[in-house]
Amino acid sequence: MMMSATSRPPPPLPRATYVLLLLDADSGTPIRGRTRLEKLIFLVQMRIVDGLKVGVTQESYRFRPFHYGPYTEEVLDDLMALQMLGLVSIVGDDEAQQTFAITPRGHEAVQRLVQEARVTSVLVDEIRKIKATFGRMNLDQLVQRVYTDYPQYTEKSHIKDRYLY
Repeated sequence: MMMSATSRPPPPLPRATYVLLLLDADSGTPIRGRTRLEKLIFLVQMRIVDGLKVGVTQESYRFRPFHYGPYTEEVLDDLMALQMLGLVSIVGDDEAQQTFAITPRGHEAVQRLVQEARVTSVLVDEIRKIKATFGRMNLDQLVQRVYTDYPQYTEKSHIKDRYLY
């Protein structure tokens, strides 16, 4: 018996979906600064994807210890791809001041993913909680929290003495 094309499960979503969901969360509040964005995506990866096992992709971000704690260039690569698709906007050149925001087209894409049940309400809600809780912290508080909760990612940090006692 052959399966029709409509009965096949949809392919896994790209990991950039997490960036899109994060930017859409908390009423689409923009995220300012690359470091803040990296740390928020790191928390999504560690707490939700790895911790709760609530994921939508086969591929995860590969964070590694770096100069300012956990880092992967994959987040920026995915942001650039999302920007080229018109789903996010990136304003500014200064890494600390750059602003990342979902576009109306990106918001529509997220709504479609939710309506088609490609992403679970648990995933959307957990990402919203991370952005609402950690996204509103000042950057020092956010870095402190990440360093305290995940000290294994601070071994190459140039600033760990400021956060780990």
